[in-house]
Amino acid sequence: MDDLTGMRVFLAVARLGSFSKAGRQLQLAPSSVSRQISQLEDSLGARLFTRTTRNLTLTGAGELLATRAQRILTELEEARDAVRDFDAAPRGVLRVTAPVAFGRVHVAPAILAFLERYPEISVEFGHTDRVVDLVEEGVDVAIRIGKLPDSSLVARRLAPMRRRIYAAPEYLARRGRPQSPPDLEQHACLTFRLNEAGAIWRHGADEWQLEGPDGTAFEVPVRGPLKASSADVLVRAAAAGFGLILVLDWLVDHHVAAGRLVSVLDDYRVANQAGEGAIYAVYPSGRYVSVKVRVFVDHMVEYFAKALSGGEHG
Repeated sequence: MDDLTGMRVFLAVARLGSFSKAGRQLQLAPSSVSRQISQLEDSLGARLFTRTTRNLTLTGAGELLATRAQRILTELEEARDAVRDFDAAPRGVLRVTAPVAFGRVHVAPAILAFLERYPEISVEFGHTDRVVDLVEEGVDVAIRIGKLPDSSLVARRLAPMRRRIYAAPEYLARRGRPQSPPDLEQHACLTFRLNEAGAIWRHGADEWQLEGPDGTAFEVPVRGPLKASSADVLVRAAAAGFGLILVLDWLVDHHVAAGRLVSVLDDYRVANQAGEGAIYAVYPSGRYVSVKVRVFVDHMVEYFAKALSGGEHG
């Protein structure tokens, strides 16, 4: 354990570049920090720092140890956490985020079922359509939709998804049913617009991309009486008969079941340059996953599997 203590002190000095700063952070006297480093150097038989009156820099051996020591200490902490949680009941605060509309319709009921199952866990549930930095913002699990980019996050697939075009029966009775993608130009189309780079509204025409059974691609400019940054608002407008909506099926299945919306152009696949993707639970990577995260993700996989048991969409 002396070497482990020495490694902790060494990493603090390497990170802060100062014996005195490391001492203040660790609540140790500078002389104690210096002694720990000297003992570690004697134990290893190597100089770890080059010291001058103004600078403290790592030697080659010090750089090698800094990389290995951090890995060792991280694995030690993960091992301790795993053993501590081995027989422990899941408890604590779990921070979860999900897209606004999907979170309200589907994730919220899943969380309520989770709270009944694990009463010693409390959940902080945030709705946002932006991509949250889980590590920076201290979020344990995010529910994400679509094709995931390569990242250091771990992803568990919860359910498939497919985007389709829907309309209210009364709208179709009034305006007619589109028979092919070009017909969309003559219809009222409700569009989702969110610019993650800055301002919500972007100038320029909306465009829906579809692909026919024979692989023919269509890029159709669309317009209509409403564009919104909330899919939930657009779904309500479509169900009220204001126009066509292109949306993922899980957001409208309750409206479809009630007969408020029906799908159109079923022979055409909605093209998505990012890929169809799926619905995922994602969380930061690491050898150790806290028990509260593990049971939550397992619960979500089980919950969505049951929700789909009546038949998959798409």
